Amino acid sequence: MSYFLSCVTRPVMRWQRGSTHWLAGVGIAAIGLATAPAHATCSAVGLVTCSVTTSATLLPFGNYDPNRVTASDISSIITVTGTAVGGVGLVTTIGYSISLSQGLNGNVGEREMIGGSAATPLGYNLFTNSSYDQVWGTDSVSDSFTVLVVLGGTSLTQSYRVYGRIPPNQYVSVGAYADTITVTVNY
Repeated sequence: MSYFLSCVTRPVMRWQRGSTHWLAGVGIAAIGLATAPAHATCSAVGLVTCSVTTSATLLPFGNYDPNRVTASDISSIITVTGTAVGGVGLVTTIGYSISLSQGLNGNVGEREMIGGSAATPLGYNLFTNSSYDQVWGTDSVSDSFTVLVVLGGTSLTQSYRVYGRIPPNQYVSVGAYADTITVTVNY
């Protein structure tokens, strides 16, 4: 299952008090996800059909100020819901991993948004933890559901937080910046 995330920036101009010039910053809109259901394989004794759906909330970085001394951080949620139907009374396990692509620019270790009037990219990355020390790349998050199937089916939902960070002191041109990330849930 794949999702496409895009991040767009808009120019932000503000007047700096006591100055005779405009301070240019870059404002960043939200990273959004589109979702679609898919079928999953599952392990169980007997006849069980499994499916997994995924959804996510927006990842709005807000305004980016290149003069800020700390990174711009934000988080979002990816939700995975596994459903098992049939084989009432059977224990079923649905295993999966969640991967985020490198995007259209840069690589998994150094993702980049491209835009503005110059060729300088705006660097950012996505992480699996709030320490921002584990980049979310291919198969970075693995998990499973184990459920007891009941009449009408059984569903279980797990949520995973995605941490986004734009490092400080990136002096890029004002303008719209974008990148596309593919989120894949492998079963």
